[in-house]
Parts: sequence; structure tokens; C-alpha cells
Amino acid sequence: MESFDISLGLSVSLFPIVILAMTIERASVMWEENGATETIVAGLGTIFAAILGYLFMVNDYVQHWTFVFPELLLVVLGITILVGRYNGYKLIEYFRFMSLQKQLNQNKA
Repeated sequence: MESFDISLGLSVSLFPIVILAMTIERASVMWEENGATETIVAGLGTIFAAILGYLFMVNDYVQHWTFVFPELLLVVLGITILVGRYNGYKLIEYFRFMSLQKQLNQNKA
């Protein structure tokens, strides 16, 4: 292996490569099913969320609170589970159909 000078390639972690391959595969499936516009919007949303997460994690106050009070990570876990629980509707749909729900409640009364 030294004769091919590929020792640097062998030292790269496989985890980022697997994540990147899965992302590319999912984007290509989404492009085929939903078209270019939705795929690009979803990709930009993902990039925005990643940038926001990065800026949050490099914040000195967040780092201090995380290391001093590690039990706060349980709160973050709870919020993540609550937000991520799928019960048939997207969060946006609750607000979108709120007026319809009010009309139905008025008709019942």
C-alpha cells in the first residue's frame, strides 16, 4: 500500500462517506419522483438547517451550558422526540386547517 501512497485515503472515516452517499441517493430518488424544484427547495432547507445547527453549536454560551449542565441534553432529546413524532399531519397543516376546524366546531354548536 505504501507504494501506491493511498495511506491517506485509508485513514478517512467511512461515516461521512456513507451519509453523503445516502443523501445523494435520496436526492436522486426525490428528483425522479417530485421534480427538480422540490428537490432543490428541500436541499436548500437542509443546508439552512445545517448552518443554523452549526452556528448554534459553536456558540460559546451553548457550549458552556452543555458542558456544565449535561442534563439539558435530555430536554433537547424530549423536544426532538415531540417534534419528530409523526401522527398523520405535518405541523404546518395544523395552522393551515385551523379555520376549517373552527367552522366545524361552530356548526356543531
